[in-house]
Amino acid sequence: MKLLGKIKLYDIAKEMDISSKEVVKVAQKLKIEAKSHLSSVDDNDASRIKEEIKKQSEKPVKKEEKKSNNEKNDTPVIIRREVIITDDNNVQKEQVKKEEKKSNNVGFVERKKNKDYNIVYRNKPSKPMTVDELFGIKKEEKVEVKENKMDVEIKKQERAEVMPENKKENRIENKNQNQNSKIENRNEIKNQNKNVNRTENKNTHAYNNQNRNYNNRETRPNNNRDGQNNNYRNNRQNGNMTNRTNGNNGGNRFNNNNNYNNFIIFFNYVYLFILFCYIITIEEYKMKNKNGFISMTLVYTFLILFLFVMLAILKTYSRNNKVLTTFSERINNDLRTSNEQKSKLYYRILIDNLSYPDSVSSTNVSRSNGIDFSKPASSTNGEGLYYTTDHTKTLNGNKVYYFRGNVNNNYVIYAGFCFRIIRTAEGNSVRMQYAGVPTSGSCPSGTVSAPITSTRYNQTKKDNAFIGYRVGLSQACGNTTTCNTTTYSTSYDNAHKGTADSNAKKAVDLWMQNNIYTKGTNTTKNLANTVYCSDRKITNASGGYIGSSTQLGYGNNTTDYDPLLRFNSNSPSFNCINENDRFSNAVTSGNGELSYPAALITMDELLYAGASKSGTSTFYLANGNQYFTMTPAAYKYNSSISSNDSYIFNIDASGTLGEVSTWTSEKLFPVITLRGDTIIESGTGLRTSPYVIGE
Repeated sequence: MKLLGKIKLYDIAKEMDISSKEVVKVAQKLKIEAKSHLSSVDDNDASRIKEEIKKQSEKPVKKEEKKSNNEKNDTPVIIRREVIITDDNNVQKEQVKKEEKKSNNVGFVERKKNKDYNIVYRNKPSKPMTVDELFGIKKEEKVEVKENKMDVEIKKQERAEVMPENKKENRIENKNQNQNSKIENRNEIKNQNKNVNRTENKNTHAYNNQNRNYNNRETRPNNNRDGQNNNYRNNRQNGNMTNRTNGNNGGNRFNNNNNYNNFIIFFNYVYLFILFCYIITIEEYKMKNKNGFISMTLVYTFLILFLFVMLAILKTYSRNNKVLTTFSERINNDLRTSNEQKSKLYYRILIDNLSYPDSVSSTNVSRSNGIDFSKPASSTNGEGLYYTTDHTKTLNGNKVYYFRGNVNNNYVIYAGFCFRIIRTAEGNSVRMQYAGVPTSGSCPSGTVSAPITSTRYNQTKKDNAFIGYRVGLSQACGNTTTCNTTTYSTSYDNAHKGTADSNAKKAVDLWMQNNIYTKGTNTTKNLANTVYCSDRKITNASGGYIGSSTQLGYGNNTTDYDPLLRFNSNSPSFNCINENDRFSNAVTSGNGELSYPAALITMDELLYAGASKSGTSTFYLANGNQYFTMTPAAYKYNSSISSNDSYIFNIDASGTLGEVSTWTSEKLFPVITLRGDTIIESGTGLRTSPYVIGE
């Protein structure tokens, strides 16, 4: 390699066909500065080194020539040849083995070793050589000893001379050994099978448990007797034709990922190609202009600009790919969902609606951090189906799907009455609010008539106890106007224990008894036992409360309950912290203080649905009526009566959330919860075509 008029020593060694060490020695002998074979010398020094090497090489050649002229060359010359050894040539095999023992370099040829060549022995190539055969690694070979005919005959005679008794003994021993070995083998097999079966049973048991839990949320294949899938036929009947375009589950997602990966690979290839071309251009420019150089600033500027352009393209592609993935997820959900599940209420909601997280911007949410609960629902602040992303705001940390805004596809007919779907609850159940009586298979529009007459939430208001759905004191004053003679509670537990029913609870229980449970078990079997929250939690000063209330929560003491704090901070929650406030029909899921699995809506559910302090009549739960929730607000001073009063949340006809005295008369709209696997016989969820629950 010639670099700037200089030659490296190892190139001279290569040219002269000698070792690099010899070249270095020659250079040092000539007093030429050379430390190693990588040292470079100019043309004059290189020619001096070459001449010296030629002089040294000519001397031994002349001696050999004289020797060859005067004497015969007695050095044996070994001609390299291949010896093909057949399987029958045992003598040659032994010779080859001896040669292999003598030499450690079988299969290799050393260069310039007295100009001799090694003989390479190899077997007849009946099959391709292995690595061991190629490099001469010996394997232990079994030597088959061929017996002569004489030896065979002698052995036969020796066997014939064996005593018959010995034969019998040998037979008996062999039989016993065979029997014992059979018994041992059987026992081993049995034990192995037992162990295997135990492990398999354990595994299958665990697997089945996993599948049970999994199948509650995921889909199962639905095949006909011929082993062919019926999804296409049923999807056609249901009007879902997405399966026509895609025949495999997850296909779109797979294709999108492949396209994305292919784009990344293409991007890398293009980048490397352009970079290579640019480097070649730079080098060529340098060669033409040896005295100059290219500014590295120009190089880096080009690379940075090119990188920014490619990143912009990549970002655009990624955004488009994300949109395609969203639609792909919807299609794949449809494909994974069997026809059996498509007929179930919970899955039907997810199939018929695209759901969005409530903490980010989406189709009908313009704010970057999601829905603003201080404002009413709208086409820019939530309209459709959403789900919670903050698991601290849900019961047991479960995801909750909820409808918000002016939606028109959440109608259900159950037990002969219309309901509006609010949200999902525990165990994939579905919570609904009463929405009137259907006419000709359609639910009412506009103002909805309440199923029961207006009533006071509680007959008595002069204590913290009477904010509850169940109260800690008896309403002894009856129907008197003032009820000032009530004996006040003396502790929080005394005020909020389940001693008596509120007027609201009595009215809901009566409606359930007369309108739902009269339909029989075919109807009531679809009711789910879930939690209805009447949150009476109190945050005191040590917990961060800032206000003028005493926060005692009993008697005539002013108290702000946690729902009021969430309302003022526009931070709703589906969670229910206090176990005593989790009203249910069974102790397994709550406090067990409900006579029927029904109650009222909460303030938080209304905020999620689209209500606000400013009010809106366009969200789906604004039904033209003013009605109670079951959420406590406060016990505080009432200027109209110049005394303290218990307050509870309500919503007016214009969709405005606020507080009202528990002594006020307002309407009630019962809330029930259906099991998620409740079968839908017909309908699309629209007002004119509601989901019809089968009986």
